[in-house]
Amino acid sequence: MKTLIIDSHKGFPHENATNLHVRNARIIAEKLGATLIASHAGADEIAQQKWDRIVFNHASGYSNVDYKCLEMNPEAKLYYITNEYNLGEPQLLWMAAKTGRKYNVIANHPPEASKVVKRYVDNWDIVNLNAIIFEEKQDTEEDLLFPIKQDGVVYYGSFRANRKKYFEKYFDERIYVSTSNDNIIKFGKILPNLNCKFIGKLKWKPIKQLKSFAISLYIEDEKTHKHYNHLANRFYEAISCGVTPVFDYSCVDTTNKSGYCIPEEYFCKSPDDLHSKIGLKADGRWVESARAEKKQVLDKIKALILD
Repeated sequence: MKTLIIDSHKGFPHENATNLHVRNARIIAEKLGATLIASHAGADEIAQQKWDRIVFNHASGYSNVDYKCLEMNPEAKLYYITNEYNLGEPQLLWMAAKTGRKYNVIANHPPEASKVVKRYVDNWDIVNLNAIIFEEKQDTEEDLLFPIKQDGVVYYGSFRANRKKYFEKYFDERIYVSTSNDNIIKFGKILPNLNCKFIGKLKWKPIKQLKSFAISLYIEDEKTHKHYNHLANRFYEAISCGVTPVFDYSCVDTTNKSGYCIPEEYFCKSPDDLHSKIGLKADGRWVESARAEKKQVLDKIKALILD
């Protein structure tokens, strides 16, 4: 069985790509023994072959793979993997759906929370896609010789309108906010009174810069309070780096449903409360649970697509 994965990334999906969906796509492709492409030179030549299954990973306006790959494979099963409730269908998948083709969705959120048009979907399976990003923390020789001092509190990610009140709550002069230059401008326009310490996007290769912080602030969209979306990637990235995630109390419903034991001391109600957590170590049981969860998720994805 030949399987093609089309990621929405603009460029080659190489191992140094930092986009989360690309990192996930590489892991899933390896698990499935699939061919992975994105929008890059030579992609159409690869795509325009015979495939038994075509999997779309993530959606964005950047994707420009030729629709001919779907026309050449009218019998191929179609899948869409998405961990963003605010994204609709990839353009090629939408074009196929308008011709009457159905597809299966693998998501980490329920269908009612998504923009995807449900009438074109055959099956909607929920798995925790966020757990895929978990990695075992491995100290290199350089880490042992020159250990990184972990200090301060960081929040990283794009501007999200549904998190505005939490940005206003926590973004004071003590917190580092890692985001792109475009997002720094967006934060400044919408929330001009913020006085947090903006820094560029965290690097994940060759060194995970997240490891230099002590605490990672965990907040979520207000919509996620009502529609369970599993623990976010930032939880798994934090414990992969030996960084302690600290949760705003509004996330308690998510943590209760997650299956992870998150004791009271890992929650905060105010900026002062948040910064008082520096020195608090992550619960070691989380790593064991994440290791098992990642395997279960990848095994399920493989079963859903290949079996």
